Amino acid sequence: MGSLAAEAHQRSALMFWLRLMALPILSILLSSCLFNAASQMPANIPPPQIEATVVAFSPFARLTILVGPPQSLKNSYRFHEDLLVRVEQQSQGLKEGQFVRLKYDDDTGAKPELPKELFTAKVHWRFVATRDDTCATNLETLLYYKVNGKIFSNMQPTRWAKPLKPVNPALVPCYIISSGGFAKE
Repeated sequence: MGSLAAEAHQRSALMFWLRLMALPILSILLSSCLFNAASQMPANIPPPQIEATVVAFSPFARLTILVGPPQSLKNSYRFHEDLLVRVEQQSQGLKEGQFVRLKYDDDTGAKPELPKELFTAKVHWRFVATRDDTCATNLETLLYYKVNGKIFSNMQPTRWAKPLKPVNPALVPCYIISSGGFAKE
C-alpha cells in the first residue's frame, strides 16, 4: 500500500511539473503564432484611389442645403455633393472609361469644400474614396427622375462631357470621397 501511495505522489508531482512547464511553452507558442500572423499583414496599405474626370454633377446639391435645417451659429458650411465621373485609369476593379458615382457629404462643416475647378475645367482628378454599395444605382436613375410622367435631369453634364445616354441597366458603383480626398492630376 505504501508503494501505491508513493507512486500516486510521484504521478501528482510529475503532473504538477508538467502543468508548470506547459504554461510558459504554450505562452511562447501563442505569442509566436500571433507575431507571425501580424508580420504577414500588409503594412501601410495605401488608401483606394480613383483617377477620373467629372462628367456630371448634381445641380441640386447646394440648393437642398439652403432649404434644409438652419445653419449652425458657427457659420459652418454644409454640403452634399453627388458626382458622376469617368474612370481614366484602371484600378480597384474599375475599368478605364467606366462611370462611377462619387458622393462627398459634410453636415458638420469640418471637411474641405470641393474645388470649383472640379465643375468648370476638364481636369484629371485623383479621388481617395471607399466603396459603398448602398448608393449604387443604374445610370438612368442617376441621370434622370420622373414626376407626373415627365422626365427631368437629375445631373448637369459638364461642358466637356459628351451626351450621356444610359444604354446599359448595370449598376454604377458608388464611392464615398474621404475628407480632403481629392487632388488634381
